[in-house]
Amino acid sequence: MVKNSAWSLRKFFMVGVLSVLQTRLLDGDRIYFPSLSEDFVTVLGEVGSQRMVLMPTVGLKLSEALAQVGGISLATADYNGIYIARDNESGGGLFKLSVADAMISNPELHANDVVFVAPTGLARWSRFWSLVLPGTAAGAGVSLMYNNFDIGDNRAPN
Repeated sequence: MVKNSAWSLRKFFMVGVLSVLQTRLLDGDRIYFPSLSEDFVTVLGEVGSQRMVLMPTVGLKLSEALAQVGGISLATADYNGIYIARDNESGGGLFKLSVADAMISNPELHANDVVFVAPTGLARWSRFWSLVLPGTAAGAGVSLMYNNFDIGDNRAPN
């Protein structure tokens, strides 16, 4: 009779050596050690740089993953819109957090989780108009710059 028993290396480090040593190996058993680099968390949205983050052996917290990608964008991130999408093997679902909730609970991320930081309504609106009227973003920036400086007064300050 063949019995498959899967132990993840991460679980081995988290649970400890003793629980693994209590498992008896029988003649013909095989031990497979997968590469640790197979486990990633993907961080997308309004962050410094969107990318996949390697999960260390001891686990990864939400704040650590966000720090590794350069943090949350202060200008464009919706502080009530941090989402964690988890597959069914890890207790699946879509979890919504605010920045305050995320920093208080600082949830443990699982392999293959996707973290998405949503943009603010203003950021989405601005992106929409820059697609519809591509020259408006540059024009608005120049207009703001000239409105903040009085170009007509060329006298030296007293």
